[in-house]
Amino acid sequence: MNSTSSVSIELLVLQRPHQACAAYREAIASLGLNARLHLCRNTDIAESYMIEHNISGVILAPEETGEAAFDFIYNAATYRPETRFGLVADNEGIVSRLPGVTVVGVHHPDKEIERARDFLPLFSLENPESKGGIQGDLSTVSLMDLLQMQCHIQNDIALELRAMSGEGLIEIQNGAITYAEFQAERGLDALVAMLGLTSGDFSTQPLEVSHEANLQGSWESTLMNAALLLDERQMSE
Repeated sequence: MNSTSSVSIELLVLQRPHQACAAYREAIASLGLNARLHLCRNTDIAESYMIEHNISGVILAPEETGEAAFDFIYNAATYRPETRFGLVADNEGIVSRLPGVTVVGVHHPDKEIERARDFLPLFSLENPESKGGIQGDLSTVSLMDLLQMQCHIQNDIALELRAMSGEGLIEIQNGAITYAEFQAERGLDALVAMLGLTSGDFSTQPLEVSHEANLQGSWESTLMNAALLLDERQMSE
């Protein structure tokens, strides 16, 4: 995948601090994204931005902005259902208040500035219609964020990875990570190995035939356990 995305992104940043807006601008430039940033301080005019600029992605903090933000999200998702939303919140449970809304990620307010570079590529993932999925590069998109995005919106997908060290597969069903394999590894060990990758390509497609599950529990606990194991292994190296 080229460093400059072929997808043009019109991104609306709603009522975020100056430092966060600057971080998003810097991330767009450093990643070479074909994106334009629109800063909006008022939910009353945010909907007109959606129409006038063909907004494809929105970053906002619903709980900080108030109920007006939730009304805006519901309205925007209704007349422009392809819009992707990135949320700034201290609790990922906020997604449960937004059924039917495509949430690409949830970042804690304290991490917003430092995670801007990880956040923005999620809005530029290509959507090949022939496959009904997305594709991208692990050098610009965090696998952890990608998995969270797919689990949030409860997609049933097969996610394939291709890296120098090997190929892998992750299956998600009803928002839960049910299967993982990478080279000879299976289950949690395979997921840990893939989360440690910093380069390679990925693609997703609808899950039509699934393997017998080798991962159990909620996606939150699965990813938390994998992240802890990854930290332990990296510290011991």
